[in-house]
Amino acid sequence: MRAILASCVVLAGCSDLLGIGDLSGPAPVDSTPRDAPIDVIVPDQITVAGSIQILDVGLAISSGDLLQLDFIRMPDRTILATTTSGVAGSFSVLLPTLGAPLDGYFRVRGGMAAVDLDSSVYSPVPFTNSGQFDFVLLTNALITELSQKANEPQSPDTAFVMVSVSDPSGQPLQGATVQTQMGLRVVYAGDNLEPLIGATATGTSGIAFLFNVLPTETLLSVDVGGAETTRIADITSPGSAHYVGIRSP
Repeated sequence: MRAILASCVVLAGCSDLLGIGDLSGPAPVDSTPRDAPIDVIVPDQITVAGSIQILDVGLAISSGDLLQLDFIRMPDRTILATTTSGVAGSFSVLLPTLGAPLDGYFRVRGGMAAVDLDSSVYSPVPFTNSGQFDFVLLTNALITELSQKANEPQSPDTAFVMVSVSDPSGQPLQGATVQTQMGLRVVYAGDNLEPLIGATATGTSGIAFLFNVLPTETLLSVDVGGAETTRIADITSPGSAHYVGIRSP
């Protein structure tokens, strides 16, 4: 499973799933921290290309073909680009940056594909140049199975959040604690996504789950040795899944 996730480091991508390290996979080329200096030179337009894979029960993996993707800029929630994934889940979008680091997320829905998906994938760092952004999405069936193993049966009226914490180099970060402003129970995951019952911080996968999150703007906080990093997840609909990459300084 670790090998699969590593190939997805490409979940936001499986561990970084985001490389199950950042769910988002490897960081976008020439990406920069959210507190980057204002003199960072960013092209007026960048191209973000990648591929989508879907992880199902039994860790069966398939390509995310014919999915609808929207890139939504934060914090104003403006849709900058819309496209449909092609063969092998490939996609490419041209994004305007206004000459500044571009923060936001990809919203991915079933589109023409015979799969029920309503997912959002957040890069661990803003985009500052053209590059590759691959990621992995979990099926509703797999999310339900994980929630049951964690003793947190997922309700269809709420959302699921998967957090992937990484170090400055993009590798999964162990020993990080995750919190929300709502005080939800956080379930940490092993390399095979199995819930680590009783764990109080991220393991070697760097991944944490939040089940039954109410549809609302959710502040996520990651603490590593007293250094805190925050990220907002724009949870707008029940039954959705959100893959949030957070890179600790």
